[in-house]
Amino acid sequence: VRASQPMFLTLIVFGSIISSLSIIPLGLETEYRDSNNIKKVDAACMAVPWLWGIGFAVTFSALFAKVMRVKLLYKAASKMKRRKIESKDVFSIMFIVLAIETVILLTFQFVSPLRWEREVLRDINGNAVESVGCCESESGWWFFAALVGFNILCLFYALVLCFQTKHIPSDFAESNYIFLSVMFMFQVLVLAVPVSAMVRDNTNVFYFMRAGAIFLQNFTVLCIIFGPKMYRIYKKEDSRATIRRHL
Repeated sequence: VRASQPMFLTLIVFGSIISSLSIIPLGLETEYRDSNNIKKVDAACMAVPWLWGIGFAVTFSALFAKVMRVKLLYKAASKMKRRKIESKDVFSIMFIVLAIETVILLTFQFVSPLRWEREVLRDINGNAVESVGCCESESGWWFFAALVGFNILCLFYALVLCFQTKHIPSDFAESNYIFLSVMFMFQVLVLAVPVSAMVRDNTNVFYFMRAGAIFLQNFTVLCIIFGPKMYRIYKKEDSRATIRRHL
């Protein structure tokens, strides 16, 4: 139905796909700085924050815009005013979030980009027998902090908006499902960052934590948003008659 706002549902899927693609460059690695494919691995290092950041911004903006659009409609209805809210009226939200996210990432890219470095942990007669490689940056953690901090603020504001629209019928706002989606994104972000920092020295666990967090964040959002819709369609509950009962 039109109440589901298909355009924003498409953006949620698109953002989740982009964010999930960041798992691929997470697994790329090479030897030392003199390797033939060092440029490829350096690019993969920076591809991770770009894909995750832009994907997150698109997914969050779509969730936020869905609730904001319905809130504006019901606010006008409560004042007995007729108002038509078009998609372009809430697209400004997406542009602002994407713009801020892009500025942070561009600054990260040009000021202190991530580069692949391999450190020798143990050697015998000058021959390395144990080493560890990872993406390093002199000021990388500051940019990651800015990126994560901005995303946390966005999610917190979205939670407030979901709370304000909790009384609206789920056929229109889906506020309960969006609240669960945003809350899960918030929890994953808050928990994954410190845990990943603690296991950074163990490259296998570090990779698993980041890849798992990205996958859970996107997969769960898709399940929470689309699962109930698929169930309602299967039960033939998502009909015009159902919507008219809430008008």
